[in-house]
Amino acid sequence: MENYVITVIIPIYNSSETLVKTIQSLNIQVDSSDCEVIIVDDGSVDNSYELYHSNFSNNKNIKYVKKTNGGPSSARNLGIIHSSGKYLTFLDSDDTVNRDFIQDYLECTKNNYDLIVMGYNLVSNNKNEYKKKTIIPRSENREQYTTAELFHILTSQGLEKQVWNKLYKKSIIENENVFFNEKIKIGEDFSFNLSYIAYAKTTYFLEKANYNHHINENSLSRSYKKYKFSHLKIVNEIYYQFLIDNGLEIKRAYLSRVNNVITCIADLSYTNDMSRSKKISIIKNFLDDEYLHEAFKILKSEKISLVAKTKIWVLKHLNRYVLYSLFKFTRFLKK
Repeated sequence: MENYVITVIIPIYNSSETLVKTIQSLNIQVDSSDCEVIIVDDGSVDNSYELYHSNFSNNKNIKYVKKTNGGPSSARNLGIIHSSGKYLTFLDSDDTVNRDFIQDYLECTKNNYDLIVMGYNLVSNNKNEYKKKTIIPRSENREQYTTAELFHILTSQGLEKQVWNKLYKKSIIENENVFFNEKIKIGEDFSFNLSYIAYAKTTYFLEKANYNHHINENSLSRSYKKYKFSHLKIVNEIYYQFLIDNGLEIKRAYLSRVNNVITCIADLSYTNDMSRSKKISIIKNFLDDEYLHEAFKILKSEKISLVAKTKIWVLKHLNRYVLYSLFKFTRFLKK
């Protein structure tokens, strides 16, 4: 097995529409012996493999691994197992990278950092335009941080929940058993980061946005997944324990509970394959859950923002029928 500096892992599932564009953004950067790309096919039934074979199979640094369907976490874990890079990063199958993506990362690896964090561009697929550019100022760089300090910097820039803008050291993942949680399909990236940064002694923030994260703003692409609420509860437990372990305010976890419920109700309002009565019933279950009521009780005595207070008031005082109508109306306004 060749020893590379960087392995880029791309989990795919029926990604034929975007796969070629995604890999083409990387292809010219992986002709050297420093980088490999591992495409992990999570049980696709489209022509993804044929596209890979006809376009990229002649590049020995781009490999294709097939598996039965198990979700993004299992695909990424298999990619980690097959990787030979000292460092690992992840690329979503519908995203792209800029031409200096690999080279800039390679320069950073010379200093043997445990974690390297890059900025990113948020790109609207519908309008084909950049919506937002996020970078961490170079002033943050001092290399060594406590876990709490590192988490604070990441959350201050909204960079704590992504894995595709970070470069991880494979030895830490293996030695500390920091793999993706295959029991959850929501929040698995956040859970992974919480586990990993506990072992990252040195971190470098790369003041460039070489990653392009593409989003589909079409409301039809958003729907409620029946497992979402239960999986978010699992992630919240992991988050709560992380906060306890690192001396951080636990109110963050309880505020996350409030946001999780609101997100689930919003997703229900976008779902078209479920009756109104069924949606109302699910919302009632959210509102009755002790998970939410415990958050109300704890946050009552905490100093929180006006926005958070408003969210809590809405969930406490509006009944399930009004809540559903409110989110439906909000969805209408966004059209």
